[in-house]
Amino acid sequence: ELDGLYSRIGRIDAEYTSMRKANVTSLDGIQKIFASQENAVLVEYFLRDDKIFIFVVTPNELHVKTVDVSANILFDHIMAYQREVVDYSPRQPTYGNTWLGLSSFLIKPISEYLSKANMIYFVPHNVVHYIPLHALYLNNEPLIKRHAIAYSPIASLLSFCRNKGSGSLNSCASFGVDFPWEAEQIAELFNTPAYIDATKNMVLDNIQNKDILHFSCHGIFDYADPLSSGILLYDKAYPKARDILMAREIFNLRLYVELVTLSACKTGVNKTTSADELIGLTRAFLYAGVASVIVSLWSVDAPSTQRLMLEFYKQLRNKKKNKAAALQEAQIKIMNTKGYDHPYYWAPFILVGDWV
Repeated sequence: ELDGLYSRIGRIDAEYTSMRKANVTSLDGIQKIFASQENAVLVEYFLRDDKIFIFVVTPNELHVKTVDVSANILFDHIMAYQREVVDYSPRQPTYGNTWLGLSSFLIKPISEYLSKANMIYFVPHNVVHYIPLHALYLNNEPLIKRHAIAYSPIASLLSFCRNKGSGSLNSCASFGVDFPWEAEQIAELFNTPAYIDATKNMVLDNIQNKDILHFSCHGIFDYADPLSSGILLYDKAYPKARDILMAREIFNLRLYVELVTLSACKTGVNKTTSADELIGLTRAFLYAGVASVIVSLWSVDAPSTQRLMLEFYKQLRNKKKNKAAALQEAQIKIMNTKGYDHPYYWAPFILVGDWV
């Protein structure tokens, strides 16, 4: 009965059905998408209690690798990632780099295919959604050093993302709440004024007919009700409080935006259900019509984030870099900046959706 309902909905809104039912995209369909991108690969993970299956898709081939690793061992490494990266503090001694053991499970088994790629498109599964795969090591250095990287919640979303957005990156609405200086500097790059102390009404009134939406503010994730997660905005009635542009509100918007950047804390955190359905800001913006979203996986450092964002947009404005390559260059520059070499500073942001 439910399949019949999805079938009828699909004739009206195929993307909604794909997001809810996770419709399968054919191998041929995925390969056609990557045929236009030279030396690109798609890497999809699937976790079991005692194994990890890794699928690598190139424009002409499919490779499958099986990694024998228990859920307990994987969990131990993810806990190390939480301690050593997400909870990192320069004021306290570091716990080391044991989290990089994840590379031996998730990257090393497919190293022969990644070494040949310029562009890697990751489709995580389960807890892997919360790991900065671009910070894992290949040939003794972070993946992002040699590869532009993008992500997607599910492979079938790729075809929808490629047909979204405005198709250009010329205009920008830059909203600032807690970090107005960042919003102003981003707006200056596009020769436009920033929206400072942005309220929800101010945002909703200025998000149409823009190629880029940039938010310099805080974000929250509501674990009990993921659709109540959102972007914290200024509230004129209660200046010490914050109004929230929630995921459920964004789902109902119709946007033709090429890129949304959420330069905020934990904007990329989503709730994963048993069917690996992700509910959060990322899905909300993609469904609303945005081609790509940049979000963070943890609470970010303000000074390093400001530097990273400015460098990202400078790379994007020179017209020679696509979105994935521009973010790659920005992250490399931050990791090479004195005092910011730890992945806590340069690795939290990921590009989800169309990489071009």
